[in-house]
Amino acid sequence: MNKYNCPLVEVEWYDAVTDFGWEDHTELDTTSEPVTTIGFLLAENEHSVIVASTVDKGRDQSNSRIKIPKGMIYSIKYLNVSYKKPKKEPEVTT
Repeated sequence: MNKYNCPLVEVEWYDAVTDFGWEDHTELDTTSEPVTTIGFLLAENEHSVIVASTVDKGRDQSNSRIKIPKGMIYSIKYLNVSYKKPKKEPEVTT
């Protein structure tokens, strides 16, 4: 768990695609649209996950959430991120 009390995840999934207007059935495209979402995992059950791009840890709120059906997901990776700043090397004077 990170300092936001929500795991940071990378979700790879197949996005839904929509068309508009009248189109000929001979032009149907059945290819999948793979996409990646990275964010804070807020909730998960057997049907879906909810990921937010922004969290406010002080008020237990989030913004820019997306609910992704589990049937569209092909990979969820939990990310391990360090929030520590690297130490600055001392400057060498000659």
